[in-house]
Amino acid sequence: MTETKAFSSESLEQKKRRMIWSNRIKLGIRIIGIAILVFFLFSIYRGLTYFYFDRSGKSFQFERAVITLVELHGDGLKVDKDIRLIKVSPLLKQSITAKVYRQVGEQKRIIGELHAEQSLFGEIRYTLDDNPQYLNGNTLNLWVPMSVIYGGGEKALKREEEAIKQLGHIEDGFVSEMSFTLTKAMPPQQLAELLSDYDLWITAMPMYSGEMKEVKLSNYSTSGDSMYVPHLTLRPFFSYSEDGLGRTEATSISTDDIDMASQQMMKDLEWLTTHVNYNGVQEDKQRLTFLKNNGIQVYGAVVTGPVRELEKLKEVPAFHNFGLGQIEVWNWK
Repeated sequence: MTETKAFSSESLEQKKRRMIWSNRIKLGIRIIGIAILVFFLFSIYRGLTYFYFDRSGKSFQFERAVITLVELHGDGLKVDKDIRLIKVSPLLKQSITAKVYRQVGEQKRIIGELHAEQSLFGEIRYTLDDNPQYLNGNTLNLWVPMSVIYGGGEKALKREEEAIKQLGHIEDGFVSEMSFTLTKAMPPQQLAELLSDYDLWITAMPMYSGEMKEVKLSNYSTSGDSMYVPHLTLRPFFSYSEDGLGRTEATSISTDDIDMASQQMMKDLEWLTTHVNYNGVQEDKQRLTFLKNNGIQVYGAVVTGPVRELEKLKEVPAFHNFGLGQIEVWNWK
């Protein structure tokens, strides 16, 4: 009788263990099934998300906004337009990573990386991670003369010859980029005509758009007879096709296409301030109004070309505050 009880107790314990393992296996299968289902549904959600952002034009609008923001508020800095992927997070935040470069002669020198993001209803935020080769290296100078802001007669500025002296120590066979400012603002067509006699490319022209008068700024600095203010930049002609699939981009600003570049800049600025949410949009709306009422006036330029050709700019009395930028070996062809 005792043996039968012992046998029955052991048998029950085995059955109990088998039931526990059976339940565990069933639970595991359910968990795996649920995980597969969740993964499947998540994959469908991610696919539909990318499909929606692509077909609705939101991805293209984001790409266009980022490129326009960076280049219109820069000093000749360009964004690599070959953006292969616009990421969309599960929380519907778009993000872009792209190379940024400067035109030095005929070469496009990568100087860093752009990171931009935008939540579904938030503003665009971006950072530029530049990669300087030297501490306290060469810099471009785009300071606006005080007379442009506050009026008054044309006043001769202090000519900064250091950059010109640096060019004199560079041998033939090199190209560089150089900036300068003017003694007074002028229409971009007039400045392009002044530069047409030189074998140079114009990569940017800073515009005066009412800063410190009709556009109040919190970030600026002064130095004697000139002031540095955040500004809009007239860039070489760049436009997208209506469907966003194609684009036309010029390497430099020339007398032949400067009217097109100016008109496109106004279109870009109007589109940007109407459809894009970003830090500084209110100031840009004021700039747009100023430009519509007063026309486009530039107070300097960034140019690139052979160092011997750049040296000749010192002969132009209206050019001041030279700044030396990137230097490269001439890419002979």
